[in-house]
Amino acid sequence: MNRYTILQRTFIVTTYFEEHKSIQAVQRKFRRRYYALPVPAKSTIQNLIRKFRNTGSVADQKRCGRPRSVITEQSTEEVALFFMETPTSTIRPSASVLQMSRSSLHRTLRALNLHPYRPTLLQALNEDDFDRRLQFCEVFLSQLDDDIGLVDKIIWTDEASFKLNGIVNRHNCVYWSRDNPHQKMEHVLNLPGLTVFGGISSAGLLGPFFFDGTVNGDRYLQLLDNNVWPILQNRPDINNTFWMQDGAPAHYDARVRAWLHQKFPNRWIGRRGPLEWPARSPDLTPPDFFLWSVIKEKVYKKKNNNLEELRQSVIRAFGEITIDLCRKVTNSVPERFRMCALKNGGHFEHYL
Repeated sequence: MNRYTILQRTFIVTTYFEEHKSIQAVQRKFRRRYYALPVPAKSTIQNLIRKFRNTGSVADQKRCGRPRSVITEQSTEEVALFFMETPTSTIRPSASVLQMSRSSLHRTLRALNLHPYRPTLLQALNEDDFDRRLQFCEVFLSQLDDDIGLVDKIIWTDEASFKLNGIVNRHNCVYWSRDNPHQKMEHVLNLPGLTVFGGISSAGLLGPFFFDGTVNGDRYLQLLDNNVWPILQNRPDINNTFWMQDGAPAHYDARVRAWLHQKFPNRWIGRRGPLEWPARSPDLTPPDFFLWSVIKEKVYKKKNNNLEELRQSVIRAFGEITIDLCRKVTNSVPERFRMCALKNGGHFEHYL
């Protein structure tokens, strides 16, 4: 309502009664007379008519409580300069430094067309990673052209570490700017408190499976042979199924690779596999760019007091992920590969 002056509100009310209470006629005449202004919505006109009938006036009633802070040209310039020099500042401390209310600061930032952009967590890349990522994406997309159903045949797997003290929170990490600066944050994976293995495909989730102790070649091979394969071997499409894993040391164990060559001949993706997986590429695999973040968000909604509670929280979180959601996620993979190729193997997630 505040966007319209008293004169414009009076015109709306007068026209409403002159046109036999036709809202469409009010909007049509308002458009012709005030062509530079947005046409009032039906609800706006109805509220204005109701106000006129109840009070006999189209003016706003005097509000109770503390009046809004006055935003001056000087204060606006101070805010603009402050966020130009410290673009990562958040509202509460900034309002204190600038000696103005948070609501006034919010209004000033909107007037300056400044928006809070949150950083994207990205894995640091080495110099030779770009070419390897580009090559992988090009090879995969070429195979996808030959087999359009390839994505539905892949089980994407990975391990993740869960700790009792929670996860990274980016809620208060912002960068104020008129344009998206595409801020990035590099991160290092934490040491494990509880290590979970899982997989995702268009048919749903695989797991969770838990490691006792450090993940090495022996333990990983035992998990594949004793826990994973008994589930997979009964799949009707197992002879067309592809297995994906990253290049972690346990995955690179010679016995593990021999096992994969036997169970998935020419159908596994990984370090020294039939299709070489590029190092440091969590943005390309569904467990990293989707599954673990969603699972951790669910797990850390409440405090887990010990590892057994944490384990049960992980199991429950896995059970809440639907097959439809898994299918949507895996179907998004080719677009990510295309985007990575477009960026010559570089980071692309902050452009999605």
